Amino acid sequence: MVTGDDAAKTLGNVKEFEARDAPVVVVTDSPDDVGQYADHVLDVPVAGPRLTPILANVQLQLVSYWVANRLGWSIDKPRNLAKSVTVE
Repeated sequence: MVTGDDAAKTLGNVKEFEARDAPVVVVTDSPDDVGQYADHVLDVPVAGPRLTPILANVQLQLVSYWVANRLGWSIDKPRNLAKSVTVE
């Protein structure tokens, strides 16, 4: 996610991905600034520093859902869930 004051640092990481020929998908509230560095841009509205990450998270969850669905992976039953969830 490329937003706010950390955009310069994040764009440095994006350039490293480009150098390795990896596809780059950017979630941002300023697509005009970072669109040239990405293969795909997911735009979120400018909503302030506290709300923008929540809006971006919704888009990323939908991307995860559709990728898993397209690959035929089980969406409701992730592997090894019992290993990562602990009960007190």
